[in-house]
Amino acid sequence: MSDQTTLVMLHGWGSSASIWDQVANDLPGEIEILRPELPGHGASRLMPGDLSDVAQQIAMEVNNRTDRPAWLLGWSLGAMVAMNIAFRSLSQVAGLLLVGATPCFIQRAGWSSAMPGAEMDAFIGEFELQPEKTLKRFSALQAKQDKKSREVIRQLRLAQKNANQKMKWGLEVLKNSDLRQQVASIRVPIFLLHGSYDAVVPATVVHPFEVMTKASSEIWDGTGHVPFLSQPGRFVHWVRERLL
Repeated sequence: MSDQTTLVMLHGWGSSASIWDQVANDLPGEIEILRPELPGHGASRLMPGDLSDVAQQIAMEVNNRTDRPAWLLGWSLGAMVAMNIAFRSLSQVAGLLLVGATPCFIQRAGWSSAMPGAEMDAFIGEFELQPEKTLKRFSALQAKQDKKSREVIRQLRLAQKNANQKMKWGLEVLKNSDLRQQVASIRVPIFLLHGSYDAVVPATVVHPFEVMTKASSEIWDGTGHVPFLSQPGRFVHWVRERLL
């Protein structure tokens, strides 16, 4: 087994492991990087299921690679997977780096910094009818108001593989998962990073999320839902500071 610090990078919905290419290449060699792909995305062999099923599969994959607790870097849907792994397999987790994250993607009682349920239902319906077109629209939404929106959209599109109905499981996970009670019980370091212009998960979620988890947080001005594409050098520094 390796003595390196292990970092598991979990991408968001509609993307693939290649979204992390630049960051992974720029991180120092003493960090061992694992980049599993979520079901229905990229070349993933993971079986679709509920959030716990997928989290368990990834936890087993990580456990086969290292006997040391790993850091989990989760972006968007990947952050939900990371939180669930930490809740269920805490001994395997050294800490969480969560980007564009929320414990509850849909508006619920006492939770307004989220997407309305009807809006999510409409999005799922659009994806079922026109998956490729919906992915393109989603790329634009993720980069909305970002100072480097064109470059962000370009890289998002490069990381998107063939749209397929297997990806729908991720939308159902986002719609149905409420991790607020789970994350409040996680006892490892949690670091939150959010873009000030995030149009997918509003930055107003950061304060209640921070209070709930006793996390440390940063909100980067001028970035949207994908700050690691907008400011990659700064992001690599942010990761290094916390792992090394």
